[in-house]
Amino acid sequence: MSVIFLMTTVALAIAVLLGWPVWSGFGMVTVFVALAAGVLGYIGRKRITAARHMPRTVDALKENIEWMRARTS
Repeated sequence: MSVIFLMTTVALAIAVLLGWPVWSGFGMVTVFVALAAGVLGYIGRKRITAARHMPRTVDALKENIEWMRARTS
């Protein structure tokens, strides 16, 4: 909630300080937030695709399967 109030305050401050209509301040804040979300989404997606997921878990499962085969044979 505090981020929403902060963005509202920034939008209104832009409009008042520059003497522009209120919608222009909200438009500028919206564009800024959309750009920030896009950059963060791109970075996050790049990190997720580059990482190998759960390597120790897969290795542990393979070891468990080998252990169970050795015990049941």
